[in-house]
Amino acid sequence: MADFCLFKASKPTQCDATMYKPSLVVTLQGSKMISLFGDNQPLSAGKGLISSIDIPILSRIADASIDKPYLSVVFELDINIVTGLIQEIDDTIYRDPDSQAISISTLPESLMDAVSRVVRLLDNPNDIAVIYSMLQREVIYRLLLSEQGSRLRHLCIQGSSSHKVSQTIKYLNQHFDQPMKVESLAQHVNMSVSSLHQHFKAITTMTPLQFQKQLRLHQARNQILQNVDISVAAYQVGYESASQFSREYSRLFGLPPSQDRLMV
Repeated sequence: MADFCLFKASKPTQCDATMYKPSLVVTLQGSKMISLFGDNQPLSAGKGLISSIDIPILSRIADASIDKPYLSVVFELDINIVTGLIQEIDDTIYRDPDSQAISISTLPESLMDAVSRVVRLLDNPNDIAVIYSMLQREVIYRLLLSEQGSRLRHLCIQGSSSHKVSQTIKYLNQHFDQPMKVESLAQHVNMSVSSLHQHFKAITTMTPLQFQKQLRLHQARNQILQNVDISVAAYQVGYESASQFSREYSRLFGLPPSQDRLMV
């Protein structure tokens, strides 16, 4: 169950910067605040966050205590399973337009039931080797059939504009620290610059350059919180100006890097 994690926290936390992979995050108890496209949204019990791309997210646990801890489960979505199940479902689902690649919503009972059965497997570890793969398929199947399933479906269709945006994001994640020209990025995924901008922003609400900046700042924060020198962290993620780095860091995380490190 390497792609399944159960999280528990007994108290609220400070803001955390995390790279979300394609995944389904389900809150079982308590709540977490997610900064999503500039808005703070609660991820409370019975709700799920569906992400179809690798994307940096700010979050903090808002409701948790020793008597009633925050509990959540995370399924990293195996794109091979997703693609295989799509091929078994009516192909009319292929025609969905671009939609934002991440959202929070109340999950249908059928999906919550499948998630609950995965969690209960932890009480019977001898069953995991046989049963988990079947439940994993069911969770993804139920997700594909839910209202949020389109977030996964259109990104898995080879050659679609959404799939090309997914490939662009993969490239940015691998080369975020390098200078980037949008023209070269568009050429890499065989799109025009205007088309890349249009579809990229429809899915992520950011331009490619804004997305790259967020990747850089998240990566730098992880290093700074591990006591890497601030100027070194800024340089390693691609910044040439320490003052520009500090300004953009403060704008995103609410504190300059030196103060932010002291808060954690």
